[in-house]
Amino acid sequence: MIVAVMQPYWLPYLGYFQLLHAADVFVVYDDVQYMKNGWVNRNRLLSGGNAYYFNLPIVKDTHTKLINERELQAPVQDIEARICRQVEISYGRAPQFLPTMAALKDIFSHREPNLAGFLTDQLRVLKRHLKLKAEIHVSSQLGIATSLAGEDRIIAICRHLGARTYLNAIGGTGLYHGGRFEDAGLSLRFVRSALDPYRQFGHPFVPGLSIIDAMMFNDQERLQWHLGRYELIAPEGPAPQALPTGRPRG
Repeated sequence: MIVAVMQPYWLPYLGYFQLLHAADVFVVYDDVQYMKNGWVNRNRLLSGGNAYYFNLPIVKDTHTKLINERELQAPVQDIEARICRQVEISYGRAPQFLPTMAALKDIFSHREPNLAGFLTDQLRVLKRHLKLKAEIHVSSQLGIATSLAGEDRIIAICRHLGARTYLNAIGGTGLYHGGRFEDAGLSLRFVRSALDPYRQFGHPFVPGLSIIDAMMFNDQERLQWHLGRYELIAPEGPAPQALPTGRPRG
């Protein structure tokens, strides 16, 4: 079994969903510290060929609180009206505007005021719209001791779920090391995304935007192609070994 563990992000980019594509189980890492100016409650959309940030507003609070201790700043229906208007202005002429807006409204039909709860509901909605099969769990509901940190906590989560492989984004290569996982009887792999260009209103391609952007310009068949465009990278050696592209098993 392949397990991925990631913090919940607001409408994350395509590479985040490639983790779900490659994993059997995806764990929403909700009981870790919220990081200001990260991706937990903001992302980027396209307007006039340029990227701009759009936020999920949350209540101002002490920086020591965990993600699952933060709350949305306004009722969900008020946030929905503002964000849907932003998206409509940016993408009203996009070829997949109607099905993408239906997915966005599906997200906002969940009125959960807790930030982590809302983002987890969002992930389940997008998993369904993107036809992904990974089971979704929430770290705070697994009963793993919060006194554990870093690799120790990830390994404990993997053992709890019966994983054979732990999967992380390519940015995790500086955080996680193969030796610790091997000692625990686990393989460690990283997803290296291709993020191939697609047409965005005829402007030069801007990569790494919210999944909303990819959904606006790609039909379901093309989305499935993009979701499978990654390699799994092993951490051993100075030049990491590339494993077969697509969904692995084991």
